[in-house]
Amino acid sequence: MSPWPTAVGYRGPCTPRIPYEPTTVGCRRPCALRIPTYRINFRRNSKQPCLQRLTTMSHAQVFIAIHVIFATKDRNVALPTAILPDLHRVIGKLINENGGQSIPVGGTRDHVHALFLLDRMVRPVDLVREIKHKSSRWISGQPCCAGRFQWQNGYAAFSVSASQVDVVKKYIGRQETHHTVVTFDHELGAFLNRYRLNGKSSDVAQGLAAPG
Repeated sequence: MSPWPTAVGYRGPCTPRIPYEPTTVGCRRPCALRIPTYRINFRRNSKQPCLQRLTTMSHAQVFIAIHVIFATKDRNVALPTAILPDLHRVIGKLINENGGQSIPVGGTRDHVHALFLLDRMVRPVDLVREIKHKSSRWISGQPCCAGRFQWQNGYAAFSVSASQVDVVKKYIGRQETHHTVVTFDHELGAFLNRYRLNGKSSDVAQGLAAPG
């Protein structure tokens, strides 16, 4: 007897081949494999039935990778080099606590890059607002920072495909070296051109592109 399940006793050329034996209905053993559900359709001008598999998704499968860039207020070089590693760890922790999954966080003394996976129920604007609000309070509380620290109102956010996550991760990791030859305005302008966004890099840097 053929091990392949068939539709209502029909064995024809359209019968799907499934590489496992049917299991007992209601079996809850870990090794048990569920049998796919099929429906029978008739081809046009033919009495030969054709089986189609019914694909169902009981859970949402989402991959949303975001690369966010934001700068200090008025682009001032206000971040002491000594606190940058701790600041990046704080921002990564805030991302993880507010519906994201931090991959790397990096940057220089006047701006931050953050690459993270975003939960399907979280809006990027809400996550970025929370990151900037709480990280600015953390910076203001550091002994080396005199006065109240502020981030710029605007930010830039770019989608990243799964194949490019490692590329962006390496790019963020070499920010210090990168900005010895490239200014922030040139960097941001290159991203805006690549993603075909209308506007100028100076608009984003001045907080005019999006609410923070």
